[in-house]
Amino acid sequence: MFFRNRERTKKKWRGLSRMLGILASPFIGKAPERIDMLTYREAVRRLFACRPYNGRPVRGAIVREAHGRGFRMLFFFLDKQGTPFKTAYGKDAVLVLFAENLDEELRDFFGDDDLLIFE
Repeated sequence: MFFRNRERTKKKWRGLSRMLGILASPFIGKAPERIDMLTYREAVRRLFACRPYNGRPVRGAIVREAHGRGFRMLFFFLDKQGTPFKTAYGKDAVLVLFAENLDEELRDFFGDDDLLIFE
């Protein structure tokens, strides 16, 4: 589809997505990205990049799962009851990322656990 004024179209979409409660993040809904190294700083940046516009998230969470030669990382937000936010279509609003390695700082934060909670 061709849009004559991309910026105006983007603004309209952002406003509509906020009204409908859809995540307007550039990361959500895309195929999982694969990277060589995930740093703590990049993990926090990606977590807040997928922040939902609908409702008021209370906590952000990152889950680490062993996967093949690396890790499957899940980024999402929780409400007051600890339930993950959903899109307007009822799907979980989760960013998925595959990382071959985690930097030392991120590994230290995880320790022996596979869950980080940001309040």
